[in-house]
Amino acid sequence: MLELKDLVSYVTMSRLRRLSFFYNLPKGKGTQLTALYHAISNNEVADDDEACTSLFGKKKDPRYAKVKHRLKKQLIDTVLLLEPKEKGQGDYHEIFTDLRKKLCVADVMRRQGRYNIVYDIVSKVCEKAKEAEMASLCLHSADLMMTYYLFGDYKTEKRKEYIDMARRYNHIYQAEVECHASYHEFLEVVEDTKLSDKDRASFALGLLNRLDDSFPNVSTIEYNSYYNTIKIAAKVYSADYESVKKICSEQIDLLVKKPVYPRGHVRNYLFQLINVSLPTKDFETGKAAYERIISIVDVGVRPWFRAKQLYIYLAIHTSDYKLAFDTCNNVMDHRKFKNQQGEIRERFLLLRAYLSWLREIGEIDTGEKKPRKFRLRRFLNEVPEFSKKKRRFNIPILVVQLLWVIIWEEYDEAEDRLRALSRYTQRNNLRGTPGLERTNYFLKALAKLRSARFNRTRFEEKTSDLLDILAENPSTVNPDAIEIEIVPYETLYKLLLEQL
Repeated sequence: MLELKDLVSYVTMSRLRRLSFFYNLPKGKGTQLTALYHAISNNEVADDDEACTSLFGKKKDPRYAKVKHRLKKQLIDTVLLLEPKEKGQGDYHEIFTDLRKKLCVADVMRRQGRYNIVYDIVSKVCEKAKEAEMASLCLHSADLMMTYYLFGDYKTEKRKEYIDMARRYNHIYQAEVECHASYHEFLEVVEDTKLSDKDRASFALGLLNRLDDSFPNVSTIEYNSYYNTIKIAAKVYSADYESVKKICSEQIDLLVKKPVYPRGHVRNYLFQLINVSLPTKDFETGKAAYERIISIVDVGVRPWFRAKQLYIYLAIHTSDYKLAFDTCNNVMDHRKFKNQQGEIRERFLLLRAYLSWLREIGEIDTGEKKPRKFRLRRFLNEVPEFSKKKRRFNIPILVVQLLWVIIWEEYDEAEDRLRALSRYTQRNNLRGTPGLERTNYFLKALAKLRSARFNRTRFEEKTSDLLDILAENPSTVNPDAIEIEIVPYETLYKLLLEQL
């Protein structure tokens, strides 16, 4: 069902109508395919069993597999005919897709010996691919042109020209492949929880040195994208956030001047700017990056939700709770949020749980507007997938439950939440997990609530050294750490004291 959901989300009904999608189907088949398409696009079915039941009245039916296969095939064929026009993709992506389709046509024509058509297509593609710094397409174009000047119009000098071009772009393309591979090699290291941030930074620098030695003169859009991602990570793991800001700003300035605007690459650097604005509490830099992202992506697509989410984190970490609260509610009230499933939806539900708590204790003034009542049980029922797929995210869920039951003075329930947190810390070595040291210390402090019997004075005595420990371990741009420490722990500690 997953691959169908992804295809359906891309192929809208308006596009289907323009392409006469359903009108070309065998008689009697269109109704079933249309029904399945609508069920998936309207989030009426979550899995194959529900989809099969909606069509045939039972969970298992051999006809369902055939309908699903036909719909998937028709959607894939349709995607190849569509022109991507979403702001989130951008000019660079659109041009790459268009040129690649044309080269596929040229390949077919070459096999049929239609060399004049090959030349007509490839001569135009080649220049555009060079302008856009698309090494793989330049290499493909050179290969086709070598064939043309051998069989279509025999010219030795022109063929040598394209032989040289093929070798040049083969070197560049191999550099891009190697840089891409190095990036994935680095990801493997990042996921090793036994390594320290210093080890990760050292490994990243080693990869960069290897690339510099092998490909000193390569600097295409794709190569720089992966190269700078590794470089930024090395700076992040060294807590050199100012250097990250400088790299991102310089790369954005270079990219916007390119003949072909690589919008997606620009967007990625803007996200990095927001990320490093969080630990430095640099609201102005983060806000400027957020506003640029919002201007270049479509409303309701995944990057739009991600930008909103990071903007809310930034507002919380700079103590602008009202801005965070209003932004979160505006997103969740948006018509496109209603169709969101999984992590996107649950991240915002978690954010609203924390922001509603801040409002409840008087940190957010909603004016005369009647606040939306927070329902803890409903919240817990709405975030099962989030905690299941990303186990560390059980932490903020358990913490916000504890915060709510304490202000409701439901101390027996609070005891249960503290026991759950204790079991979690015992099963998971947070102390040895880079980026989560602060969370480890904070959870240890919360555990003292039980022995302090929820008495403010006793709790403060037992945790008096907490703020000093947190100050010695500043927050990082580790994605897990940011999304677990939704409200800075120093702030959360002080606010919790006031509720005891």
